Amino acid sequence: MFIRRLKPDDAEEYVRVRREALELAPLSFTASPEDDTAASPDFVREALGSEEQALFGAFTPALVGIVGVYRDRHKKAGHKCHVWGMYVSPSARRQGIGRRLLEETLAFARSSAGVTHVHLSASDCAEEALALYRSMNFTTWAIEPAALRMGDTMVAEHHMVRVLDL
Repeated sequence: MFIRRLKPDDAEEYVRVRREALELAPLSFTASPEDDTAASPDFVREALGSEEQALFGAFTPALVGIVGVYRDRHKKAGHKCHVWGMYVSPSARRQGIGRRLLEETLAFARSSAGVTHVHLSASDCAEEALALYRSMNFTTWAIEPAALRMGDTMVAEHHMVRVLDL
């Protein structure tokens, strides 16, 4: 297994794994397959060309894990990076892939001059993700009740932060 920053050639494979994530864990993500901007290979290729954000992938040799990170574009909030879209395929879980992906996002944040905080969100139903984030020193600063709704099911979302040890 290896982790690397994704390249434009990885766009179609990223879209495949992203769709799997949205279908298998629908209450873990705000997006749905029908409204996901990252469902377009062209959108993903454009994102991969930016210096202010990165997508990382875990390969075994197929792509089995993904995560995105971007720096806030607002001048007053430029000290923050945001992690999004973390997912590991069920067949590849419990192998440390999620931890390694998150370590890459933290390294990206540290390499961005002036970044001191990393933010992410996780829904109540993503218990393994919440446990991982807590084990990596993310703390919950707010819980948004009924943040996501699918049919009659609603879940809360934990907004978390980690202060970087620079």
